[in-house]
Amino acid sequence: MMRQSALVILVVVMLVVVGVGAAKADVIYSNFNSGPGDLFDTSYNSLLVAPTQSIGMQFTVSGGDYYLSTIDLPLWYDLIYDPSHQITISIADNSQRHLDSETTYEVPGNVLESISLNEGAISGSHLVTLTSSSSPLLKNGSSYWVVATGVAATGGQANWNINNIGATGYAYTTSTWTNENCWNRYFNATSPALRVSGVAAAVPEPSSLIALFAGIGTMSGVIFHRRRRQ
Repeated sequence: MMRQSALVILVVVMLVVVGVGAAKADVIYSNFNSGPGDLFDTSYNSLLVAPTQSIGMQFTVSGGDYYLSTIDLPLWYDLIYDPSHQITISIADNSQRHLDSETTYEVPGNVLESISLNEGAISGSHLVTLTSSSSPLLKNGSSYWVVATGVAATGGQANWNINNIGATGYAYTTSTWTNENCWNRYFNATSPALRVSGVAAAVPEPSSLIALFAGIGTMSGVIFHRRRRQ
């Protein structure tokens, strides 16, 4: 009985520590225009994500390691020319290199997570928020890719709105994304708008450690008191 009580107290202490140490999601990368709301180019200036074609946007993590939480990107649909809005959004590492005319450049590598998106009969431009279910770890100083791909089986496609702050560079493939050789890089072209957020993968803060030690002290006191009574 005493052991069961101690186990219950230990679980409570762990929950307290997790609750104290919980952190809100931080913006890892964004090329949205600063100001009220989420600002990007809402005109027809967008990049087409057609069936079997992919658009890749690269970003670099800074300020620490993060667990991916959400990806925000603006999409524009035309109900006449886009019969299906089924696309796949993937987060990939930066492990692949493509050699083109004796120039080596970075392209999307191994997929860390893919999220399916099918919004149905929606027209116009709007912001889409995708929530990660596996929360892959994004390491400080490393580069990653957000890749949008049209689903060939349904003729899925969409238009990815560009940013309006002058940020440039993206990757594009006109064929099925199978390896590093299918990609082309456009370094001077305006890049699609993107925001990536995550939760810092930091060591426990002092307040969390204090809560842990306080819980252990309480548990030890309860056990000692029960032993004396026995």
